[in-house]
Amino acid sequence: MGRVAAELLHLAELELELVTAGRGDELSDVHDRRDAAIAQLPDELAAPAQATLRLALGIQREAAVALAAALADHGREVAAAARGRTAARGYTPAGLDRRRVLDRTA
Repeated sequence: MGRVAAELLHLAELELELVTAGRGDELSDVHDRRDAAIAQLPDELAAPAQATLRLALGIQREAAVALAAALADHGREVAAAARGRTAARGYTPAGLDRRRVLDRTA
């Protein structure tokens, strides 16, 4: 199958696992490792290595779709929080100083 192809398959599986588990903060290391492995690919690949890379590519595409969905969900959550914050401003008493203040009790 080829050592580099096997490593790329493993990294694609790991990327999908991290994305679906909501651990996107760990993806940078996986991407760095993937880039390093890709740089080690030979110019010509044996048929088993090619098949392994096609499988890795399919899994990586699944991870990309899952990551896009997670980012869209996050964007909706941020937008909802912003709307809630805007709505809460409507309850601010008249004449209240709206500047942010640090409270010693916090």
